[in-house]
Amino acid sequence: MQFTAILACLASVALALPAEQADAQYRNTQVSYSPAYDIGQMQSQNVVCSSGSQGLLAQGFSTLGEIPNFPMVAAIDTISWGRLQQCGLCFRVIHQSNVGLRSIYVQAVDASNKPGFILSRIAMKLLTGTPQNVPYPPHTISARYVQVQSSMCRQQSQIQTAQYAQQLLNSDIQQFCSSQVSQIQQLGSVQQQNLQNLQNLQNLQNLQNIQQAQQTQQSQQTQMTQQSQQQQLQNQEFQNQQFQNQQFQNQQLQNQQLQNQQLQNQQLQNLQLQSQQMQDPQMQDPQMLSQQQQQGVSQ
Repeated sequence: MQFTAILACLASVALALPAEQADAQYRNTQVSYSPAYDIGQMQSQNVVCSSGSQGLLAQGFSTLGEIPNFPMVAAIDTISWGRLQQCGLCFRVIHQSNVGLRSIYVQAVDASNKPGFILSRIAMKLLTGTPQNVPYPPHTISARYVQVQSSMCRQQSQIQTAQYAQQLLNSDIQQFCSSQVSQIQQLGSVQQQNLQNLQNLQNLQNLQNIQQAQQTQQSQQTQMTQQSQQQQLQNQEFQNQQFQNQQFQNQQLQNQQLQNQQLQNQQLQNLQLQSQQMQDPQMQDPQMLSQQQQQGVSQ
């Protein structure tokens, strides 16, 4: 409501022209803006209209903010360092905007480096009817202008202009803060996404490490199983070889025992035969008997 009232008041002041101005000849021009003319701390010596007997410094305005009509100031192409006659003049600028015919009064304080007028951003927003929540007005527009009495610039309420400028500043600050918050949120989302990606990558790496460890463990278990099987096979072969050796030794021992038994039996038979022969001469060996007989004859 306050913003609407200010705009209505500014429009009523801007459109209220003296009767002698009604038939004035307006000229077509191009209007743009520069944020430099919104800086109240800008030194007056930085603009062309600072010098001369009617210059800003001579009038006691060391900064742009000290000019009563600030920030409704402008640079125009008819001013240069060698042409200061139009410094301080008041101009009415009108523009057919989307919200209707708009009109402002601006004071010439500087030379324009391009054709037409260069306004402050606040003055451009007023001229184009740019909404408060829109930070930047159109950069260049077509407009019409006419020189008016200096009192018309002074009648443009400084308080209303300052209030609107403060509202625009607050809006810009809010817009800037909202933009920063949005950027921070986006950055936070990006960082969160990066953190999630990093966590996913870490989880994937951990999973790969776990799988690799499991594969290594399985490989080691398989190798140990194979080694155990080989060892068991070797042990079984060794036991079989020992068993065969033991069987061979037992067989040899049995054979030896059998041979010994046979030898003993043979010896026993021989002894028995000798004993029988000694007891029964007829059972003696004929050769032995012949030998005995020869021995008896010789005796």
